[in-house]
Amino acid sequence: HEASTTMFRKKEKPTAYAQQLAAEQALENTQAAGFRSSHVKEALIDAKPETVALHADRTIPDCTDVAPPLHVSTIFEENPDGYSYSRYDQPTRRRCEEVLGELEGGHCVTYASGSAALMAALAFYSPARVISAVGYLGSRRCMDQYRKQRDLKLISLQEAMEQRSFAKGDLVIVESPSNPTCLVHDLPLIVELAHAAGAVLLVDSTFASPVAIRPLACGADMVMHSSTKFLGGHSDLLAGALCTDQLTALRLKSERLYLGSPMGSLESFLLLRSLRTLHLRYRRQSSNALKVARWLVAQAEVATVWHPSLPSHPSHEVAARLLDHPPPCFAFEMHSEEAAMQLVRSLRLIHNVTSLGGVESTIDWRYKHDQTQPRTLLRISVGIEHHRDLINDLRQALPPSSSTEGENNQKKKKKKKKETKKPDKQEKTKEKASTSKR
Repeated sequence: HEASTTMFRKKEKPTAYAQQLAAEQALENTQAAGFRSSHVKEALIDAKPETVALHADRTIPDCTDVAPPLHVSTIFEENPDGYSYSRYDQPTRRRCEEVLGELEGGHCVTYASGSAALMAALAFYSPARVISAVGYLGSRRCMDQYRKQRDLKLISLQEAMEQRSFAKGDLVIVESPSNPTCLVHDLPLIVELAHAAGAVLLVDSTFASPVAIRPLACGADMVMHSSTKFLGGHSDLLAGALCTDQLTALRLKSERLYLGSPMGSLESFLLLRSLRTLHLRYRRQSSNALKVARWLVAQAEVATVWHPSLPSHPSHEVAARLLDHPPPCFAFEMHSEEAAMQLVRSLRLIHNVTSLGGVESTIDWRYKHDQTQPRTLLRISVGIEHHRDLINDLRQALPPSSSTEGENNQKKKKKKKKETKKPDKQEKTKEKASTSKR
């Protein structure tokens, strides 16, 4: 009984001296955090992107953890960091947006998916006309949904470029490199034409990532990512992002509060983790993809390889000028639908799934998901495995083409002829031997 009364005894009020000490300690901690933050900012001015990915969020002095914790709370008591309700902002998401924004050379706003990010951009600009160069089916479907609510006119970028028909208020949406054939658009030229007419340019840079190109530096108004892909890189999160100037980012955050599409706490934590190794992963994947693409070109069973590093690709010159690294995801075509299906079914290491950008290699028959693509086309996203193992897997899965089958049949026929001729010679020699004996 005595112990229990001691346990629940009311705490005495701290003395004035103790309160003063606590206040001084809090001020000292705040000043120390500010000191660290300012020094990190100074150190990052000329830092390389790999360093920025690891240290950009250290300018946010809300904790001293080297590995920032996962914050799951949806509500916050009054605090100097401005957190109140997680639908608007929360610590883990803020750190993630700080890092990605710095990598893209702007300010980032994250979303629950790439589709949510595109819908947010459409809602923000509210265009009467969209000039589009989009290959991904999901983005085209998003625009179809947006058109249900508004009288939106869609025209192709090629048409607008040929006719120089850009106009004030147009939203130009360009996917570069495009999904799945990796067409790389001349962004500086598009920026010049669009801005001269008063239009704005949104670049979907999912296939490139800031490792290969930073569209804001080319003059684009906004960059979009399906963060699920290369930014996430581990096939374990669903997210999207828009990167732009500071004022636009603040307005996007305000609108996101009521669009109801913020990125979740766990996804923020996972994406922040993934951004730390983005440069390592993307460069390895890009190098592997280049070797796989060159090997595929040399195979008679493969009809076409859509990789911008190859001189045969229509965007080869533009890609060489704009991209620091070719995309790890590309398409190739077989001679027939049957051959394409057989290859996908015969692979042992490469996963037959529809998404892309993960550390593991994946492949899919695009016609299954997008009927505008050729039935012979396959999209491969190259991972971080050893490139020889991936090539060996493709080699054993490649079905023989009609030309190679014909060559093999001719070889077999020649062998049969030789075999049939050999016994005749043997019989003749036997006859000669017998006659000589006689």
